[in-house]
Amino acid sequence: MRTIDDVQRDMTALIEGAEARNLTTDEMDQYTGLEQELTQVRRSEEIRARNAAYLMRRPARPVGRRSPRSARSPRPARTTPRPGVPGLP
Repeated sequence: MRTIDDVQRDMTALIEGAEARNLTTDEMDQYTGLEQELTQVRRSEEIRARNAAYLMRRPARPVGRRSPRSARSPRPARTTPRPGVPGLP
């Protein structure tokens, strides 16, 4: 299986081989084919990376982590007096 580096190396060699002249029709066709191959290799590598990410295990939940307020018991009643509120100790 060819890698992105392999394809790019071939593309560069093709361009450098025609440095002092215009590309021939055959060279342009080869370069276009290499561009298409590069696109396919990149897509393949992206799919493989996504699949590897899907297979990764999720980290375990840390011990001692506080649960959200909604899951905890309600806040205890306020026992200190508040100014201006009648009937509280």
